[in-house]
Amino acid sequence: MRQTVGASNRQVAGAVTLFLVAACLFTIRGPIRSVTQGVHFNDFLSPYIQSKALIHGQNPYSPLVLLQFWPSSIRQPDFLRKDIATGSLLQEHGIPTAYPLPCFVVIAPVALFPWILANGMWTLLNVIAVLLVVRALAITLNFQPFDCRRLFFASAALALAPLHTGIALGNPAVASAMLGILGSVGIEPDSATSGLLTGLSICLKPQIGICFAAYQLVRGRWKAIAFGSTIVIALMLSSALYLREYQVDWFTDFRRNSEALLDTGILGDFRFRNPTRFGLLNLQVLTYQLMRRDNLTNLTSWVIVFSLLGVWLFSFYCQRDRARNEILDLSFLAVVSLLPIYHRFYDASILLLPLAWVCRSDGATRKHVRVMIGLLLSVFFLPGGSFLELLLEKGRIPAALVSNWFWNSFVMLHDIWALLLLGMVLLAAIVLEGHTPTRLPSDTSGVLTSDEGTRQRYQLIDMNSPAEFSGPL
Repeated sequence: MRQTVGASNRQVAGAVTLFLVAACLFTIRGPIRSVTQGVHFNDFLSPYIQSKALIHGQNPYSPLVLLQFWPSSIRQPDFLRKDIATGSLLQEHGIPTAYPLPCFVVIAPVALFPWILANGMWTLLNVIAVLLVVRALAITLNFQPFDCRRLFFASAALALAPLHTGIALGNPAVASAMLGILGSVGIEPDSATSGLLTGLSICLKPQIGICFAAYQLVRGRWKAIAFGSTIVIALMLSSALYLREYQVDWFTDFRRNSEALLDTGILGDFRFRNPTRFGLLNLQVLTYQLMRRDNLTNLTSWVIVFSLLGVWLFSFYCQRDRARNEILDLSFLAVVSLLPIYHRFYDASILLLPLAWVCRSDGATRKHVRVMIGLLLSVFFLPGGSFLELLLEKGRIPAALVSNWFWNSFVMLHDIWALLLLGMVLLAAIVLEGHTPTRLPSDTSGVLTSDEGTRQRYQLIDMNSPAEFSGPL
């Protein structure tokens, strides 16, 4: 008995220590960097200025608004005026951003404040959103308040490097991912609240929020879809009509900004001319590195993604009469959504979903599959790609490695390889769970003799059903 108690105490002490270390790491690499280094220039500055321009009835996609509404409390970078004069600002630096109008409406309440205060508020909102998501996932996975597994999961979540990078840069990707997860986990899935949160996620960053909307569509959650669509359309139309009252032609500049990001510019280019391509997560960077042919790069990437999605959809509809592990399904979609289109390292904040699934302790999935997923996720506990890219910029990597095919195809692109393999292993886990008999809760024996009983059984086992997992966010 004493040995058992001693082992238990050591386990709790280890979990608490790990959590404190992770919390310190999260605080230092995330919010502290945001309010110190990020206050001079970060990813939130351009949307903040563009939101101010929208409030004042100006074209938020014109480079001139950066000069007009630049905060007086910080110094303008040297490249700003020069690149605006030469017309290269969009291609070289990606500002003004190509975020949709609803994004500027969502952050408008923050943009009403002076820059330094607004940056601190945005950082605080991101931190609160992350903590709410960690708590919601812990409740959904049925961790007890003082369970060591809950502390281990919270520690792993706070140690996730994309969260640190996203918060430090103030990128809307973190808020978008957290809103999407909150809209899918811990609350009634087919509700107005779920739809509202998913809609706000799409407004902030469509390429992140769309995977949550797609899952709602596949699950036939029409109430959530209706509310989510309504909020996106309402914000889009209201902001467009507002600018029309000021006779602002914003769409021409918006289209040009989008082309600069996805086609003519450097930041989103997956080819060799982009020195920051190793910070991208989309599959095109990998396929181009291997094939060196533009016409095959996108085709191959989309074929891989559609193949994975096709197998998942086949599995989904073949197992419609079985309970679905929604955390696992969402984890797969979250990973696959990062592969076909422009994404950067901080967008991998969405990996909180598969991380939560791995931290569950049950025997429904084979142990080696869970170990493989855990190992692949561990790649994102370190900002490996960003660190290697920084070493490359400073000339710290030997020339022999810089020109080495294996180094550039595997070592520098290890994040993309990890995501691709993670998607495949998660898909394998879904298929394996589909062939594993589901253990029913002991209190459902009296409701399984009719079609209505089958529907109740489905709800009781469903990971997001409030019938089994109830509790506030």
